[in-house]
Amino acid sequence: MPRVPGCGGLRGANRIPRGGAAGTARTQGPAALGVWAGLLVVLTRPPRVLQWFWLRWIGQISYGVYVIHALFGHWLHEHFSSAPVVFVLQLGITIPLAALSWYLFESPILTQKRRWPMPSKRRPGRAIAR
Repeated sequence: MPRVPGCGGLRGANRIPRGGAAGTARTQGPAALGVWAGLLVVLTRPPRVLQWFWLRWIGQISYGVYVIHALFGHWLHEHFSSAPVVFVLQLGITIPLAALSWYLFESPILTQKRRWPMPSKRRPGRAIAR
């Protein structure tokens, strides 16, 4: 049997697991059902943990965390080889910058929504051009 590069000579490393796609569906179906059931419980009866101040605050700045972590994550991984060090540095840089972004940009911009509301929908019978 030929060796598969990068697999250390493992036999059968390039083969599809027994059961193929049907086997995958059998194993992932119950997991997906469990995730949906858990989501339904959380949406109908939210646990108290979701009311904690710091979790709600993280939820407020979460978009900033998402955007900012991507700006320098690759650079950190290139310059530091230890995953825990990269995680701590990225968290220590991302959270304060995301908070600054929320308080200096996002929140003030969102308060301006009241000054300039979205235009109402056009009436179906009116023509745009004359």
